[in-house]
Amino acid sequence: MGSRIVAALLSVLTLMVLAGCGESYTEYGGIVQSVDRENQIIYVVSDGEDSLFQNPCAVDCRAAVQHDSVMLLDADSASLNLSSMDLADIMAGDTVDVFLSDTEAQRATEGHAEAYQIQISHPDS
Repeated sequence: MGSRIVAALLSVLTLMVLAGCGESYTEYGGIVQSVDRENQIIYVVSDGEDSLFQNPCAVDCRAAVQHDSVMLLDADSASLNLSSMDLADIMAGDTVDVFLSDTEAQRATEGHAEAYQIQISHPDS
């Protein structure tokens, strides 16, 4: 449990440092269409609310995995919790928030991007 809290804090701190380096990151929502675990890629489609993923997008998660920034978002009526998770636990149908730089967001419109952090919500969460 303690290591998950440390991982979550490190992810937040890393994003803060990156934001200070001049590169801004924006959160884009979608639905996981499929997962290529071997190549650390998730395929994301629109969740009906965000236009960035109107066409399927291959999101390279290697940087997120390397920096322990694949997070499970567990929200209930009393709290909002982030914990580190393995890419192997992501399934088609999961809701995903992908954090992309402006450059990567532009690439996402072309069907591929690299994410530094992703947050997953399982449909039953």
